[in-house]
Amino acid sequence: MRAGSPKKRTGGWLRVDIDLSEAGELMRKFGFVMCADDPVESYGHRDRLGNLRRVHARYPAGWRSTLVLRLNGNAKLSQTLKTDIPLVSA
Repeated sequence: MRAGSPKKRTGGWLRVDIDLSEAGELMRKFGFVMCADDPVESYGHRDRLGNLRRVHARYPAGWRSTLVLRLNGNAKLSQTLKTDIPLVSA
């Protein structure tokens, strides 16, 4: 690419806000059972065709979950618990 010519963006996912109840319903549908409440924060990513590909949710008890939706219909759910446990030194 020559100096001064504009870069052409050809890809990337768009970050979108997702309704809290919709995110909670999606997480429960795919197996998130650590908290029955809806998340307090959620957002997702859509691909260039507008397909929802990733959903992130944060729950009030410290749980965080990420749902990855693949185009072939498979999904991967990961969940973590964020705690403030002090490290014990030996």
